[in-house]
Amino acid sequence: MPHASPNILIYPLSLSRELQTALAEQGYSAKLYPREELPAEAIDPKKYRGIWLGAQVPVVDALAIIRTARKYLSYLDYIDLSDWDREAPEYIHHQIFLGGATETARRKRLSSLTDQDFETLYTLQNQRQIHEFLRTFR
Repeated sequence: MPHASPNILIYPLSLSRELQTALAEQGYSAKLYPREELPAEAIDPKKYRGIWLGAQVPVVDALAIIRTARKYLSYLDYIDLSDWDREAPEYIHHQIFLGGATETARRKRLSSLTDQDFETLYTLQNQRQIHEFLRTFR
């Protein structure tokens, strides 16, 4: 169980509340991101396939959160690492946002990760390895 939970935000989509509960059962506190008042089922998940990963989120937490998120939001397949954006505020480096806009990922020219890529990601042991691996999708 994590000692200090990173800031976790989830874009409210179908199964987001279930994901929030699953993360809480693992000891993580996640919040649903506020958005316009539409039912989660009315939002097209293909438009929210991004994971915005803070570069300072501890490896064990990052991998556990991403693995759990993909069990509920299996369409998440883009990962952007905060250290690529030098103008980001400090708190961004300690946060994970699940359900980032696919349009943003494409604008940043990110490549999507396959299921096999995620399996490789889960085997990595430290931040340097994870950051190097994710940069190959940039």
